[in-house]
Amino acid sequence: APREAPAPPIPRCPSPPGEHAVCKHLGGGHHNFTVSSCVAEMKRLGGDTINFRESGACWAKLCGSTDMQYSSQFGEWQVYSTFCKVCERGSSFCHAAGELFDDSQDCDGDGLPDPACEHGEQAGYLGSASNCASTWPSTPCKRAEGSVLGSFKDKLEHSKFGSLFKKAEAEEKLIQSKLAPATAAIDQVYAGMNRPDYNAPPTLEGNEMSNVNHMVIGIMCFVSVTTFLAACVDWFRPLRCLEGRPRLWALVLINTSYLLLIPGIMNVLLSFSIIVNVIGHRIRVHPYAENPSCTESTPGLVDLLWKSGGKAGAYAVVCFAMVIPACELVILLVGEVFRYRNVPGCNKLFRAGIVWVQHRSKWASPDMFAYILLMYLIRGLDKPPKINSFMNLDLGFTCFCLFCVGSTVSSLGIRRPAIKDDGSALKKKGKPQVGLELAAVALLSVGFGVLFAVGLQKPSMSLHLDMDLMYKQRPDLLAMKDIIEGFNLPALLQMKVSVVQCIGALVQWSGDGEINCIIAFVLYLGFAVMLPALDMVLLLTGAVLHRSKKGNQAARVLKASHKVRKLAMLDVSIMGCFVVTMSLRSMRKNGVLVDLCPGVWYLLGAEVCHYAAGYVTDWTHARLVSAAEARNAKAGEVNETRSSERLERLESDSEEQLQTDSESEATESSSEE
Repeated sequence: APREAPAPPIPRCPSPPGEHAVCKHLGGGHHNFTVSSCVAEMKRLGGDTINFRESGACWAKLCGSTDMQYSSQFGEWQVYSTFCKVCERGSSFCHAAGELFDDSQDCDGDGLPDPACEHGEQAGYLGSASNCASTWPSTPCKRAEGSVLGSFKDKLEHSKFGSLFKKAEAEEKLIQSKLAPATAAIDQVYAGMNRPDYNAPPTLEGNEMSNVNHMVIGIMCFVSVTTFLAACVDWFRPLRCLEGRPRLWALVLINTSYLLLIPGIMNVLLSFSIIVNVIGHRIRVHPYAENPSCTESTPGLVDLLWKSGGKAGAYAVVCFAMVIPACELVILLVGEVFRYRNVPGCNKLFRAGIVWVQHRSKWASPDMFAYILLMYLIRGLDKPPKINSFMNLDLGFTCFCLFCVGSTVSSLGIRRPAIKDDGSALKKKGKPQVGLELAAVALLSVGFGVLFAVGLQKPSMSLHLDMDLMYKQRPDLLAMKDIIEGFNLPALLQMKVSVVQCIGALVQWSGDGEINCIIAFVLYLGFAVMLPALDMVLLLTGAVLHRSKKGNQAARVLKASHKVRKLAMLDVSIMGCFVVTMSLRSMRKNGVLVDLCPGVWYLLGAEVCHYAAGYVTDWTHARLVSAAEARNAKAGEVNETRSSERLERLESDSEEQLQTDSESEATESSSEE
């Protein structure tokens, strides 16, 4: 027999035809249930919603939210829930002049009040028993029999005070209609604040952080171990087949780096979400706001930039992330094929290509630095409950960073082809002024130090909210503009980042176990901050050694400076700020602006001083070498002249001695005779 329980009915939900609720399943059965016994079973299991069929099937659910989710997987069921409300009046029902609205009566006998409307002979209501279907204008609301209020109202309408009653009722409805926007706004505020996800953190797509950490550790171990083993072979058992060619460790590192380039481009690069809670409105202001987050790989980012009008940013990302690595690989392959071919000018051309690769391989990574700064900005915006914001760097960032560092370092292990000395060094005219060089490099070093220190402290990028653009995107918020401005959202949605702040935050996030933040920390502090400063110290040291006439020591210092300069990435990080600022202009339509700050210009000035100091020192050193070679050549000519003169004198003296000896022999012969 059906299990009956004295349980009060709960509201039936206006579920779509052919669908059912898909909340957490608690229990139930296929047979012998009624609505009442199904509700009792639901309460026993601690649920709040049931799926019911007339055949007696009952499934108890736990939804926990007014945001009911439906599915058509198992066909149509009757859905009852404690969260289902009576039918909403909406914006199109009973708002015309002269229409009388009433939501206190149960018009269809299901125990729930229904919105009803009357206007002269026309009448209708929204029946909760029929999924809030409208009966306007031919079916009036049927009042419950025996209702004291209904009987009194009927008698009053047919008395001599009926006209006054109707007039007062019409005025009351008019006042209610005028207050309806404010009432609706208040209802939205309370409904929004009571939503389960009101203060929920953003939901980021992409890979789980733990999975990313495990994969990053595995990739780094593989690259490190293979490169170390190849270096051991170079040091202890060098291969004869690689004589004059790139070292084995460089070949292994560059191959593993380019293997990482493929997942670096195709995997998820980053995922971020920015959500603003405006008095009950949960507004997503990141690109693709219809998705929980903006989660993109490099091709996806290019597609996003292209479709949103950021074509310059799309071109820049393609150039730095795809074109430059492809050109480097082609140059290296062609150069190795023709390294020992007797093609006129081949060695010079390949040597120039190697130099280009060694100086340009780092230029595949400008976006990585800007993504690091962008992560600080978005994470810094998180001020719940008004603003929920977060960003993660994913596996694509890891692979691409390791590619950039690996390809840059491995290019230093590629030997340049030997070329015959054609005396070009002797053709470099100009008297080296070591004193002037030292003064210029010292002045540039001071300028670099000041600009560099200020640039590290000053903000480089900023992210802030433009409310006027947001109102254009969401005109429904204009009615509550005064209330919104009271929350001071523009001040909350404003964030700036300097390099020092970013490095400090990366240390904290690294302590939380984010391996990508450790990589970002090493990339920014090591390659973008410390190596440029070290190169300036080496350049100044080289200038001092030139002044002290210690040419051999200066040559060794400047050789180290060249290698450090090829790895220093301050210029790359500055370019990354420009690229990402261009790229994220698509967020302006949502009211979010990403702009450059003065810190970038200070760092740019410091890098100009760095480049200038390197040029002055290299110029002076080249002319010192030319002068030394010229002196050696002149000394060689003088020695050769002296040697020939001495040989001539020796030959002349020998001839005179022979002639004298002949004369002496002749005299002795005549005397004997």
